[in-house]
Amino acid sequence: LLKSICSRLKPGAPLIFADLNEERGSPRFEKFSKLWRAWQLHAGMPEHQVDKGFRTMIKDIHFVPVTRTLELLNGAGFEAPEPFFSGLMFGGWIARRKA
Repeated sequence: LLKSICSRLKPGAPLIFADLNEERGSPRFEKFSKLWRAWQLHAGMPEHQVDKGFRTMIKDIHFVPVTRTLELLNGAGFEAPEPFFSGLMFGGWIARRKA
């Protein structure tokens, strides 16, 4: 997918990329899952809805660790990406197509 996107961009053109990026089962994943759950409950979401969302997340979402994301972007033809956002298990980067 990233190679296909890169092939359609002009050299130097940016790709804005954001994704969930913690390694499932890592201490950081466990820590931020608890914080994310607590934040949702504090925001007033019903507990059953939060629990359902987390079950779906664990079952259906494939988390890609930051190191692997950076490898994939590089291998697809992008320069080293610049982070522009990080929050709990989300990260965002700006990557430019190599010249």
